Amino acid sequence: MTQRDQELMERYIYQVVSRLPKDQQEDVGLELQELIDDMLEQKGSMEEVLTQLGDPAIFARKYRDDAHYLIGPEAYDTYRWFMRLVLVGTLMASTVVFLLEFALQDFAGKGYSDINGSMEIFVKGIAGIFVDCLANGIANAVISCLGAFGCVTLVFAIMERQKVKLDWKRKEKWSVENLAGKTWSPKELTRIPDKKAMIDRGDSIVGVIFIVLFSVLLITSPKVFSLFFWEKVENGSLIMISPLHLEQWDVILPTLIFGLFVGLADEVLKLVKGVYCRLVMYSSIICGAIQIVLGVILLKVLPFWNPDFERQVEEALEKVGQGGKINGILLNWNVNWISNMCLCFIILLTLIESGVTIYRTLRYGVD
Repeated sequence: MTQRDQELMERYIYQVVSRLPKDQQEDVGLELQELIDDMLEQKGSMEEVLTQLGDPAIFARKYRDDAHYLIGPEAYDTYRWFMRLVLVGTLMASTVVFLLEFALQDFAGKGYSDINGSMEIFVKGIAGIFVDCLANGIANAVISCLGAFGCVTLVFAIMERQKVKLDWKRKEKWSVENLAGKTWSPKELTRIPDKKAMIDRGDSIVGVIFIVLFSVLLITSPKVFSLFFWEKVENGSLIMISPLHLEQWDVILPTLIFGLFVGLADEVLKLVKGVYCRLVMYSSIICGAIQIVLGVILLKVLPFWNPDFERQVEEALEKVGQGGKINGILLNWNVNWISNMCLCFIILLTLIESGVTIYRTLRYGVD
């Protein structure tokens, strides 16, 4: 077998097994290699052998049920693995929210801060608050998991449709040959991806975990992103002051969630493709541009920051008896400056990520 024949065989086997579940790939690859070797002894030409086997995409259907799917077999293993990751992350985030909600309860204001009075009242009061928080936590967990399930399924379904509807090749002109059907040729085999073209799954995992945790916290308990103060008086209560404009949260939240959903879609596409290619590059550019626009809307148009934050912090510092010590920090609070810095960070991070994707696609990527 010549080096050219070996390369064609490896390309063909790769094109077949890449369309199969991971637990089948090794066995099918060995079986197919043995089949090609036997056919080569009879045919004498690798191109004739591969031409007889036909299009690898069609050949791969012999090893799986090729019905119509919402999530096809090629992406199902990744979808199932990714769904488990997202649901576990969502449950973890919901648990964190539940614990924070319980820990941040105003026990003093509800009369349960002193256990020296009546132990029975104290225990019942704390137990009642715990049950209420647990019920809210379970409800939030169910809603969050259903939302995560729907979002991930929707993104994968879109990816499934894109593989059919989006074709980056030039359209061919109509001809008698095209109408009659085109015979597959080994010349259509693409090269095996360079190792540097492979997308690091760990980076996508980190991105997905961050998006899931951040989304759950923003939806169910945005007040955790606050400054906390404890009044230094008898039966003092916990003071929470958020730099975010929570009174307008119903206006702000949809833009935030849409931006996170765009980022999630980009990470899902990277996991599905597994290599840097034109589609991944275009997705990175488009998603990055959308997130920059949303960042401008969020920080420059919507009332994102709490307009009374400075005054509320000053009052809280007075209550805890530290107004004179850290009051100078408030001099650095400037909404426009903070918005500009956050926006610059978003733009810089997006440009770096898109730049790396463009470079690796053009330098090592798969067509």
